[in-house]
Amino acid sequence: MTQNTEHNVRTRGEQQTALIAIIEVGDMVDPFKRMEVAKQHILEAETRGAEEHRRKDADGYLFDNPDTGTEYLPHHPIESGECQYAENIREATSAELLSDLQAAWTSWKEDREEKEKATTNVAALEAALRTIAERADREGATIDDDECAAIARAALTREGEV
Repeated sequence: MTQNTEHNVRTRGEQQTALIAIIEVGDMVDPFKRMEVAKQHILEAETRGAEEHRRKDADGYLFDNPDTGTEYLPHHPIESGECQYAENIREATSAELLSDLQAAWTSWKEDREEKEKATTNVAALEAALRTIAERADREGATIDDDECAAIARAALTREGEV
């Protein structure tokens, strides 16, 4: 364990030894049983300490809102009455919030790039269809569906989609 500047902190072993020395209940005179009881008490204390430390480090709560997806609140969603149907509620540290934010940002960028690509493809297809219409008007002819599809496919291929 680390040393606190205000007072000494016992190691886990020292704590167990001290606890064994004071445990003498009923059939607990066996030193091995006392050691096991002491270990269990220390483990429970460490678990509580770790949980308390995590609570202190938490900067809010992440949870799943059935209506909107993952959300964040600085306070507990159900206890505060803000989201009665919150699911998968978990305390979140700054690092966890940052990680979720980065994942959301990456997803948003990918969605935006897909939308821009689709917009470009639609523009290419519209240009190809205008070419078909202008050509048909100039020649006074009609273009069958297969030829129209071939021109549109060629335009999309130039844009890297087909």
